[in-house]
Amino acid sequence: MNNKPEIKKILQKGFTRLEINQQMVVEAANEILGYAKTVKKKDLRIYKIQFRPNRFYAMAASIILCLISILWISTLIGKADKNDKENIYAGHIDKCNKSEKFVILSVAGDSSLISKKNRDTQEEISTGKESQLLLAIGSRTRTILYENTSINISNSDSEKTSIILNNGLLSVDIASGKKDTVSVITSYGNFTHIGTRFSVYVDSHNGAVLKVYDGIVKVEDKSGTEIIVKKNHMWHSENSKDILNFQPGTEEYQIDNVFLNNKINNRLIWNQGNYIDNNSKKKAKVLKEKSVSKKCNNYSGCNLENVKIEKTISDLLAATNYEYLKEIVRKIENPEIINSVYRLLKDEAKRKCDIFRYNEAAEIMKIIIYNYRFRESQREDTWMQYYLLHKKYLNASAEKKLELTQEFINLFPVSNIGDDMASETIHLQLMSRNYSEAVNSMKTFIRKYQKSSKCEYFSYLLASTIREQFKNHKEALKLYQDYVLSYPYGRYEEDAFYWIIQLSFFEGDKRMSLKYKDIYMERYSKGKWSKELESLKLVSSD
Repeated sequence: MNNKPEIKKILQKGFTRLEINQQMVVEAANEILGYAKTVKKKDLRIYKIQFRPNRFYAMAASIILCLISILWISTLIGKADKNDKENIYAGHIDKCNKSEKFVILSVAGDSSLISKKNRDTQEEISTGKESQLLLAIGSRTRTILYENTSINISNSDSEKTSIILNNGLLSVDIASGKKDTVSVITSYGNFTHIGTRFSVYVDSHNGAVLKVYDGIVKVEDKSGTEIIVKKNHMWHSENSKDILNFQPGTEEYQIDNVFLNNKINNRLIWNQGNYIDNNSKKKAKVLKEKSVSKKCNNYSGCNLENVKIEKTISDLLAATNYEYLKEIVRKIENPEIINSVYRLLKDEAKRKCDIFRYNEAAEIMKIIIYNYRFRESQREDTWMQYYLLHKKYLNASAEKKLELTQEFINLFPVSNIGDDMASETIHLQLMSRNYSEAVNSMKTFIRKYQKSSKCEYFSYLLASTIREQFKNHKEALKLYQDYVLSYPYGRYEEDAFYWIIQLSFFEGDKRMSLKYKDIYMERYSKGKWSKELESLKLVSSD
């Protein structure tokens, strides 16, 4: 190291590549300092850089560490995002959803049918045909979304929670103790809780239906009218001024069970209509082959627990296998079992009506009506519900309703409401312009239901129908006379007198015409026909 070129070589390579002792370092340093005074400015720049290695290496290490940290953090974020996607939407839905607006608590059915649309902003949540969803919305609201249900959560905070129900069925449970409000908003009205548990159903054809299971709900309809609906009562948008009551049943128990356990263990089949699960075909086959024991094909004398008939009926109802259900019910002879089956069928028909499955409800009712093993009172009561179902919800034509009323008379000839059905039949015949049949039905009614309060009305209506529709003045005159004799001072007596006067004059019996004219003027001197009859210018009705 005694010559300058060697020192220059050291400067170029740096001390890190040399193996030297302390004395050599001191000597080299002195020589370097001397040599440094004579180098040019460009060499001075190199000298300064090379002779401050710690600063250079520290800067390089910092840059490398920063780059490693950035890459590591990015990798973790990517994995977390991927895990979130897999946990929430790949095969099952995670209970620990990170949304501020809602947390997914439980899923039943096919979770792949839960909508992924706008899941980052949570603008819409919807269920498919075979899926149900339990959500916690905000700090104190839980909701159950049933099949084919769509909601938007427009607001969720400590003071107000707003759920927009677009379509489908939604059950809501709200914790008590706070003053914030929870509202379900629909196109048919808004529903605001007052410490409650309730369900709302919406579709474009039937409107909105509210059922309150606990507490109170305030309804504000489209017109802005407010109404209060209390526990065990329901409201329908089609009859917004009417509040109807209902009896708690299976659906309330199932809803309570979900909110109590905070989980949908099984899909709530009570509102699923035509849904048949994946094993339904196998179930139906097993039911058909094994549900009826070979040792007691008619269930007479069999123990209810052994044959599990109620479970069989429930499974067939869930599978909507009504044809095979009819066969099963026909073979039951035990009165106790029959009564149990009647309650099952009646409750199921009611639930079908509550969710607008009217045709299915009618099929279930027919199983009761046409099975003579049920008591006549049970069949008759079911038939009335069956008729009202056709009349109010199935929009049955006059011909269809006429067919049903005549069928009732044939099925229940000694019914306590036979006169009501016979009366309905007559009015339907008149609406259909079947005047001949209406006349025959009125004559039969007068003869068969002599003690009925409707006899007076049909006695007068019979005379008027023959006069107006058949122009048979002679027969009509006799029937009007029979009426005033049978019902003196009756409800239609004034009009009956008038037509007796008119028809007897038309038939040339002036004496009878004047006789009834005097009776009329004595009883109805200021009646609606008095001015006309005072002139004595009696004219024909034609």
